[in-house]
Formats: sequence, structure tokens, C-alpha cells
Amino acid sequence: MNVTELRCTSCLAPIDPSHGPIQRCIYCGTTLTIGGAPSAAAPGTVRLDDCGPNKIQVMKVIREYTGLGLKEAKDLTESTPCVLMESDDAHRLERFRADLALARARVTTSGKSAAFRSAPASAPSRGGGAFLEDIGPNKIMVIKVVYDTLRLGLKESKDLVERAPCVIGEHLDADASARLREALRAAGAGVR
Repeated sequence: MNVTELRCTSCLAPIDPSHGPIQRCIYCGTTLTIGGAPSAAAPGTVRLDDCGPNKIQVMKVIREYTGLGLKEAKDLTESTPCVLMESDDAHRLERFRADLALARARVTTSGKSAAFRSAPASAPSRGGGAFLEDIGPNKIMVIKVVYDTLRLGLKESKDLVERAPCVIGEHLDADASARLREALRAAGAGVR
């Protein structure tokens, strides 16, 4: 068996693959993705530009998608801007970007995943959630629908609803988006 030593792409420091698939070089701070053979297709990336006001929720999302530990996720959020993920799976990258955006982080994508971004100022297309035009007379019920459907915290659900007009649940598939729109209408919200 032929074993090759892994090295940082920036400073050529040795990298220990047992620390996980995504690591930060302890010498220069470069974020590295370790694993599989390189693909012929250019990967897409998710870049965290700013954590926003909800750093803990952003760290939870990072840990869920990357498998990093708490300290590594915290270090990434403190070293913004940084690349969080490179992958050939555009749908996974888009879900990651959407979940980070729901946590109110400022995120950019490039490569394959950039084609899946939806503009926040317009109504979603092909599923993609619901465009909440106004809250309506029953704000608490609208918050409850968002809380139950998107599995956000209560404060995050309230903040999201209060930002109307906005897109809610842009990462949902067509069926879940239709159910969300119907539930929001039933709660009295103006939805497109």
C-alpha cells in the first residue's frame, strides 16, 4: 500500500487526515478539504462572509453539514471570511447556503451551487418556499407556522416573520413549499 503524506496547499505544512474531512491549517489558517479523488468538474463553494447576530445557530449549521467539532466550528466563525465547504454536489451546497442564510449569516456561493440561488426580493420559483407579503392580523399563528415548519428557534421564527416582505423556506422542495404557503394562508398571512 502506498501512503502519501498530506500537506497544506498554501504553506506545505503536514496535515493529519484523522482530524476530519475539513480542517484549518494550524500554521497559516487555510481551510482544507480532505478526501476522495479530485473531480474533473469544478466544485462549488460556500463562503461565510459574516456570522450575523446569531453566531451559535450558524455554528450549529456548520457542524451539521461539515461534521466539525464545536471548537473547529467556533474557530471558523471567528475567522470570517472563510470557505466552509467545497463540493461537487450543488444541491447540498445550496441547502447549506440556505440554512446559513436562515440563521442570518451573510453567505456567498460560487461554482456549481451559484446557479441554484434565488433572489430574495422576488417570489420563489419551483417550490422554493413562500413569499410572505404581510403578516396579517394573527402574528402569533404565523410565527407558530414558521416555527413548526422550518424548525427554527422561537426568536428566529419571530425575527423572520417580522422581516416581511421576505422569502421563507427557500430551501424547501415543491411539496413542502406548497404546504407552507397553505399553512401561512390559513394563519391569515398574505402569501405568494
